[in-house]
Amino acid sequence: MCVARQGGDEFLVLLGDDAKGAEQAKAIAQNAVLEIGKPFNIEGASLHVSASIGLSNSKNHATTVLELIRQADLAMYQAKRLGGNQVAVFETVH
Repeated sequence: MCVARQGGDEFLVLLGDDAKGAEQAKAIAQNAVLEIGKPFNIEGASLHVSASIGLSNSKNHATTVLELIRQADLAMYQAKRLGGNQVAVFETVH
């Protein structure tokens, strides 16, 4: 697994062949949403953050890394449109 900051508040997580497919990737992302959403305290103030996560898979006809990132980005914005604090998966239209 590789985690990198793309810019601003956007991060990329790349799962290699050790990931057991799309279902495991979705489970990892959903766990990240839960963990990120746990409140934490700073100087007595309780703070809450949320995450909107978009997933893409190289089997979605992405032929380049940039296309894979674009698909994940589209899925992330779908998660935000659905209310945020959740995971959305890029789906190809046939």
